[in-house]
Amino acid sequence: MTPTRRRVVLVAATVIASAAVVVGATAGNASPVHHTKTVVDPGPSAAATIDAAGCPISVRCTTSATPSTQLRAALLRAFPAARVVAGAHTVQRDRPDVVYQATVVGTLEGGAVVSATAQCAPGGAAVVEQTVRSANTSLDLAGNTVVHARLLSEIVPGAAGCSVHVFLDSRGVGTSWDTAAIALAHDPAAQVAPR
Repeated sequence: MTPTRRRVVLVAATVIASAAVVVGATAGNASPVHHTKTVVDPGPSAAATIDAAGCPISVRCTTSATPSTQLRAALLRAFPAARVVAGAHTVQRDRPDVVYQATVVGTLEGGAVVSATAQCAPGGAAVVEQTVRSANTSLDLAGNTVVHARLLSEIVPGAAGCSVHVFLDSRGVGTSWDTAAIALAHDPAAQVAPR
């Protein structure tokens, strides 16, 4: 290969590599991901009476990395096509039927995720029912609103100090799962109520 031909090949390779870097950087910035977090003050905290696993500090508890049967069943009633991917529950050590906190996470079609957490802090403050909806949006080049993600948070009180919190994270503008998420939060079988 002649020195001139070698230079031409080297220049061409450099131009191609530079173009690839520019295209990659542009594609990476074309649709930035924005995380929106809505913070709601639920009122007085029960943190002084419960530990991080949801167990009253005066009770010895065990936490299992599996969803409670009761909350898993409630999720699947509301979302029959959901795939349960995670969960946990905290029970009284010497009475495993006494559940203080349970969590289940399921995935839905299209990448949506639903989670439900039921918790009861005996003697805790009453929980206020709340529904919070938010969306992550942007404008396209034509000025149209594009919805990237929708969030729904539904908190439903049970007995004093008890509640179910359902969180739904879905992509795009569809609201097909909102009704099911609200039904899950209001399902009495989703509540935990230690005796």
